[in-house]
Amino acid sequence: MNTWSIDKKRVRRHFDRHAHEYDLYAEVQRRMTDELMSRLLERRRGPHVGRIVEIGCGTGQLTQKLLQAYPEAEVTAIDLSPKMAEVTRLRCAPWAGERLTVLAADAETLLMSPFCTPDRLSGFDLVVSSAAFQWFTDTQKTLTSWLGRIRQEGLLAFATFGPETFRELHGAFRQAEIRLGIPHQASGQQFADREEWQRLLLPCGESAWELDWDEERVIQRFDNVRSFLDSVKRVGAANSVQDGRAGFSMARKRIELMTEAYSRAYGGEGIPATYHIYYGMFGKR
Repeated sequence: MNTWSIDKKRVRRHFDRHAHEYDLYAEVQRRMTDELMSRLLERRRGPHVGRIVEIGCGTGQLTQKLLQAYPEAEVTAIDLSPKMAEVTRLRCAPWAGERLTVLAADAETLLMSPFCTPDRLSGFDLVVSSAAFQWFTDTQKTLTSWLGRIRQEGLLAFATFGPETFRELHGAFRQAEIRLGIPHQASGQQFADREEWQRLLLPCGESAWELDWDEERVIQRFDNVRSFLDSVKRVGAANSVQDGRAGFSMARKRIELMTEAYSRAYGGEGIPATYHIYYGMFGKR
């Protein structure tokens, strides 16, 4: 899925720095949690859900909904950022009681840690994640590991970004590169399409099977290109991709020409930015 290496230390530092203001900018991420929760409740309601793990809890938007929707369930919420984890603890305190465990940890390596005894991180009815899988360095291995912790008839439910995310931005960068006469460079993270997700989950074994898959495109509008890029920086850790290319820290001229192309093509009633969102739900036999 990822063709580049994700610098987890940068991701952690970035989200630690922006944890206090994340919710001010995370409009699309909030929509993703709402929609994922709605779809989840169509499949699983009531006391039959006893244990839940959430991968990438962020500021606890989804965590709070899980605690409220499943009042008998024990919830384990995991986030790479200690500051994000602390925001989740504070946010969810009114509903948590003794039911919530929040871990500041890397979900990709946690299952190999001494903390991960069978009684602590296994036997889950639900493994849930929203807007977090893009930070995995080995998505297939990580999903296989977590699917192994789900009970029979349990569910993996997630929301993630699709390949058309920020298509306007990528098109503007291509226009800038043409004007500069330089080869195309992918800007920012590249997201898997549906077929790639199916390939990622197929090696998880016969136990994983698709129950539901859907997608939507959400368009946000910003006053200008700069405000859009600032919003992405605050909620998306755009500087965390490490592949030896420039990413969002590219040459100033390329940025200037991209901004011109973006504004010229989409100027008017605000600058549009497309978010392509996938919702996946997989059951374990």
